[in-house]
Order: sequence, then C-alpha cells, then structure tokens
Amino acid sequence: MTTSKKNIYAFLLDETPPEDEHQETTQPQRKALKKLREISLLKAKPHKTPEEYAKISQESFYQLIADAVDADAVDTNAVDKEDHAIEEARLRKAKKQEYERKLRAKDKKIAALQAKLQKQEEAHQETKKLFYKTISDQAKTISQQCRKNDEMENAIHMLHNQIKNIKSINNDFSSILFDEYKAALQTAQSTRTPLQVWKKLMLKYHPDKIAHILGTRMSTEITKVITEMKPTDS
Repeated sequence: MTTSKKNIYAFLLDETPPEDEHQETTQPQRKALKKLREISLLKAKPHKTPEEYAKISQESFYQLIADAVDADAVDTNAVDKEDHAIEEARLRKAKKQEYERKLRAKDKKIAALQAKLQKQEEAHQETKKLFYKTISDQAKTISQQCRKNDEMENAIHMLHNQIKNIKSINNDFSSILFDEYKAALQTAQSTRTPLQVWKKLMLKYHPDKIAHILGTRMSTEITKVITEMKPTDS
C-alpha cells in the first residue's frame, strides 16, 4: 500500500505543481531563505514602515521552514543571486524614496522659514522707516521750537530797547515840560496861581489835541509826566 506524503508547505509553492520530489522539497526552503534575506535587509533599515515591521515579525516562521528541510537537500550555492540583487535594488529604491521624501519635507520647511524670515525683515524695515520718520519729525519740531525761541528772544530784546528808549524819551519830555512849566510860572501874572499855570499846560498837551500828531501812546506818556508835575498848593 502506497501512502502519499502530504507537503505541509504547499501553500508556498507556485501554482504549477512540482515535477519531482526534490523540487517539492527545496522550493519552500528557497522561498523561506529568500524571505529571511529580505527580513535581514529590512532589519538593517533605520526607519521602517508598519508593513515592514509585519514582515520582520514573520522571521521565526520562515526560519522554522528553512531549518525543517533536510540538510542534504539544502544547497546554499543554488540561491538565486538574481533575486537577491533585485531585492537589494528594491530596498535601495525604497531608501532613496524615503530620503527624497525627507528631503522634500526639509525643503518645504526651509521655504516656510525663508518666507517667515522675509516677512520679519519687511516688518523690521517698516519699523525702521517709522522710527527714522519719528526722529525726523521730532528734529523738525525741535528746530521749529528753537527758531520760535530765537524769535521770542529777539522780540524781548527789542522790547527792552523800546522800554529804554521810552524811558529816555520820558526823561527828555520831563525835562522839557518842567522847563516850560517853570518859564510859564515866571512869565505869568502875579494873580495867577501855579495850579492855574499847570492847568493851562495840561490843556495845551491834552491827548485830544496832540494825539493825531504824536500818537496816542506818546500823548498819553506826556499827560502822565504833566500829571506828576501837578502842584500841591492852590
């Protein structure tokens, strides 16, 4: 009675059934060794995806398959070097894509920082312009204030000179009016009193009579001088 041996690794076989017993035995091992090489390369990657972590977790399963086959049937020299090269190329491509993705992310971050820096520089330039404008306006205001102060000082100086001139004129008028009053007393009739002589002088230089000639201010000053000359006796 012949019993057929069931291949527990049949799910790893290709859709085409094996032609001989040797192919049926070594095919699962070859697939398992290929998976182990792929897992070894994945473990060497610094960054892994969830799918890659899932493949790495199957390492013990494929290791059992590789160890379960008879050692005589294992031919390590028969490993498909072309498959190994293809897998390495695929992993290199994945690493390159990951690097390019990170590089694009860095470029995007750098562009955002540059845009932010440009905005800050523009804001700084606006603040700088506003600062210089404020300083310029303040300097202009100070210059105008200094000019006003100079004008005020000149006006005060001129006013002092005018006061001095008025005082000098008052002294001259006082002397002239006093001399005229004394002369009027000497030539007046004996019946006329000093007060009458003074009133006559006051009428002569009344502001209503001399204001249109000497001006209101000067006529007022003359009136003050004559008022101070008013005799106390009748």
